[in-house]
Amino acid sequence: MEKILNRFTKTAGLLAFNGVSHLRLFLALGIALASFGCWRAPSPNDTFLQIREEMGRGQLDAALRDVDRASGQHRTNPEWAARFSVLKAHILMLRGSYSESLRLLNEPLPVSLSRSETEVQRRMVRGVVYSYLQQFELSDRAISGAENLADGIHSSFLGDVAQARGILEMDRKNYVKAAAAYRTAAAFAREHNFPRAELNALGSLGNVAMWQEHYDEAIDRFQKALERSRFLTARRAEANALGNLGWSYLAIGDFQNAQIKFREAEAASASAGVPEDRAYWLHTLGDAYYRQGRYLDAEDTSQRALSLERKMDDKRTLTECLNTSSDIALATGRLVEAEKYNEEAVTIERAGLDQFGIASSTIIAGRIAARKKQYREAEKAFQKVIRDLSVETPQRWEAQAGLAQVHAAMGHTALAEREFGESVNTISKAWNALQREEFRLSFL
Repeated sequence: MEKILNRFTKTAGLLAFNGVSHLRLFLALGIALASFGCWRAPSPNDTFLQIREEMGRGQLDAALRDVDRASGQHRTNPEWAARFSVLKAHILMLRGSYSESLRLLNEPLPVSLSRSETEVQRRMVRGVVYSYLQQFELSDRAISGAENLADGIHSSFLGDVAQARGILEMDRKNYVKAAAAYRTAAAFAREHNFPRAELNALGSLGNVAMWQEHYDEAIDRFQKALERSRFLTARRAEANALGNLGWSYLAIGDFQNAQIKFREAEAASASAGVPEDRAYWLHTLGDAYYRQGRYLDAEDTSQRALSLERKMDDKRTLTECLNTSSDIALATGRLVEAEKYNEEAVTIERAGLDQFGIASSTIIAGRIAARKKQYREAEKAFQKVIRDLSVETPQRWEAQAGLAQVHAAMGHTALAEREFGESVNTISKAWNALQREEFRLSFL
């Protein structure tokens, strides 16, 4: 169930709107086309701003194509070659190509750019890539470096750097710090009239609410983010808002609305040229089908997502896909297949490549052991999750119910009755936290 609560941090990203003046861009292009009635090739700065605008609109396929062309055209100019290289790394990060992005970011910049906007951007993007790769100490070091330099040169990236800090703190589950960073990013964007950057920050605050299981607030924030993203023609932000609305609906049991939003998010991500996001929203759609007992649809959709995700760098989403595949296999009586998916997920987690799916993988391992009548192993797995104070509420009640079923199967009736009661109490607390009556009904 951890998979329910993680996406706006992951996909809101940093779209680098800060420092982009739409008026400046249009004036530059207008001068280029109107001067003496003749056409001339756009300057490197014109091209750079154009690519940044494409990133802001979520047109990542176009941005990647144009940055490759610009890199070729300006490869003999070390400063512009470096600027376009960092910009390409930023685009690759947004598309989920973390290893390729990091390779470009590790290339040294010319000395003349050591205290420049480009160096701020390089450190900031490195920090986010490291956070997505769950290398949090390296991420903190890179983002701190970006913060110090951005402050020292009064960078137009100050808001984006605050957004990066929020992403890291969310991944470290420091929700108060994450919310403070996102509010700083939103305030900077508002003050400097960067509407898409403000949209990112406000949407990310919705993700904070979702992680804290304040689903009413999260749905309100994501709905506002969706409306604003459509007004600003920010395609990727629209996909994020749709998908996170889907997760919020799934968390409160509104499966119909969840699957509608997931389908729309998957289509919007495909349109924006973000394969990592597309794979993720396909996976979530498969999970929604699974929760409704639509196992054939769940199997088909989840296998497509798993096939796509195996080509990506994101181990967090890969383990989620594997865990959903395990759930589906268990539900359809394929114990050997469920165990195979679970072992693959656990192997990734033990290698230190993902820490977010551990509780879900442990619960599935407990369920597999229970099916094999290995009750002591199942009991240990469920107890491990229950004792972990950091797990989300849905994981806690699932582990409590699993432990109760194990004790019932072992003939420990009193223990089973107590644990079923604890599971119901956990569910009741989550239900009582919902304010809207329609959400309370679907949640039950």
